[in-house]
Amino acid sequence: MSDAHEHDGRRSPRRTASWRTIVKTPDKKMYMGRIDNVSAHGYLFEFPIPVQVGATLIMKVEIVHHAKRWESIASVIVRHVVVRTSSYLVGVEITDIDDETAHFLNEYANGQM
Repeated sequence: MSDAHEHDGRRSPRRTASWRTIVKTPDKKMYMGRIDNVSAHGYLFEFPIPVQVGATLIMKVEIVHHAKRWESIASVIVRHVVVRTSSYLVGVEITDIDDETAHFLNEYANGQM
């Protein structure tokens, strides 16, 4: 996948990212993950364990763009999980996030920055 945004029939375009995340699972355990791509409405990230579709997770994402770096916390719902060789790709929809990050994700995914 290129760095340019992609739409391919989705609700909003997505764009490649490589940001770190810490995810709190429904059983209150914390795991490290890596964001693979983002859209205005969600994240796709690599994760070490399977999670159930429909589960609510809390994600702390370290966003890095040009010289700016900040952390954002979001509540998300798992929409799909794909098994990889030694990890899982988890697609989530954002249900609650701060306004600044929501605005950034929309512009970033749409290639406006």
